This record gives sequence, C-alpha cells and structure tokens, in this order.
Amino acid sequence: MILINHLNVTTMILKKGCLEFSLNDNLDCETFILMDEKGNNIEEISYSVIEKFVKDIFTKFNLDFSDHRTQGFLLWNEKETKLELEHFQSPDWDDYKELIYSFTEPIKFVI
Repeated sequence: MILINHLNVTTMILKKGCLEFSLNDNLDCETFILMDEKGNNIEEISYSVIEKFVKDIFTKFNLDFSDHRTQGFLLWNEKETKLELEHFQSPDWDDYKELIYSFTEPIKFVI
C-alpha cells in the first residue's frame, strides 16, 4: 500500500489486495472486507467507494451484474486480476451461478 499526502489530501494506492463484497439488486454495497497485500483489513473506506470500485471493475472487464444480487471475491496484483462471483438468478439465496474470471491486466485501488 502506498500513501501519498499532498496538500492535506491523502491518496491510497493498493497495487495488490483482495476484496470480498456483496451488492444488492440496486447495486448498493451491503458488505465488504478490503485487505492490503499483507492481509491487513482496511476499514476506513466508505461503502460508496467500494460500490464505485466494483462498478469500475465490471465496466473495465465488460461484465454484467445480476438482476438480484452479486457477491464476489476480487484478488489483484501487478500481473493479474482474479474475480470469483456468485451471480444470483432470483431472490432465492440458493439460486446462483458461480463464475470465475482471470485477467492478465492488472488493476489498482486508488482513493
């Protein structure tokens, strides 16, 4: 994790990390766990920042959200991005497809 403080504004850049998330049918973030490359939880992030980050990832890799709920685990480093999703097909918690994606294009979490 890189922290840059310029003019009293701190920017955090995660080149490696993992994110577990759950978005409801309105694409609002319900839960998340964000960790840096050492496995430390990063808790001072707002739900809206996570929502934007996940939506940006889906846009970048041309992925679709479920109409009901999208849960996933995102793992990234300087060489690749991996995403495991539970893509819910109905409001039933047992009705989902597991999707696994691997991309050679790296990402960064920047705030």
